[in-house]
Amino acid sequence: MTTVTKPQAFPLFESFAGGFRIFGQYWPLIMRLSFLPFAVTLLTFVGLRLFQENISLFLLPVVQIPSSFVIGILCALLLRNLLLNEHPLAVEGADKALRNRSIMEAAVANTAVTYFFTGIYAGLLRMQAFIEKNPDAAAPYMPIGVLAMALLLWGARWFWLHVPLALDWPIRAFYERVGRWGGSLRIFALFGMCSLCVNFLAGVVRTIFKAAFAAVNTGFAAALDDAVLAAAALLLNLLFTTASVAAIRNMAGEKKKNESHSD
Repeated sequence: MTTVTKPQAFPLFESFAGGFRIFGQYWPLIMRLSFLPFAVTLLTFVGLRLFQENISLFLLPVVQIPSSFVIGILCALLLRNLLLNEHPLAVEGADKALRNRSIMEAAVANTAVTYFFTGIYAGLLRMQAFIEKNPDAAAPYMPIGVLAMALLLWGARWFWLHVPLALDWPIRAFYERVGRWGGSLRIFALFGMCSLCVNFLAGVVRTIFKAAFAAVNTGFAAALDDAVLAAAALLLNLLFTTASVAAIRNMAGEKKKNESHSD
């Protein structure tokens, strides 16, 4: 007898812990692939620091486009390696063209999503500054802010838009498997857990470097700070990617289990 089973949400904490295990298992490959993305991201942060007075807050998403694109390529290569067992460089023939197209589509999707959410972040910062200066004038707009936060939580599902594109999977079927509100909230929570972990680590390292070098050489301390910020931005994307791989593996395992029970 065949029974219809509701798609199971991926286990949040197990996926988060699995992301660390996968990162530790594949860190030599990850480090080799991360050189160019780190260099581009570092140049981005250096430019932001040097020209911060001349760059509008709303230009921040535009400035981050190059780093978002190369990080998207890196994440796509890792997804294909970890989920399809495909070596990042050992692809030849007709499969290479298909692989390259999927990677480029995933990189563009990652860039677009990063651009969109960075723009929202910039808008929220502006809104926060406006509320602090004019609390009475901002009161009528609070319902709009609540609606924007709800849309942001729903939109967190698009943090995974590059995943089916990188793997050449049907997007609709993939998101049906992820689920609706529950899936969006879990993706948001998974990203938030990765972000908290990376930000805590980056905060500790920045504090140590500032205490050690700020009094000696402010320029060198600023350069180290840029490097830490660039490494943290890259690490967040890598950790979220490996945690996403763990989540997808968990969903695939649950799906196979449901299929075996329905036979």
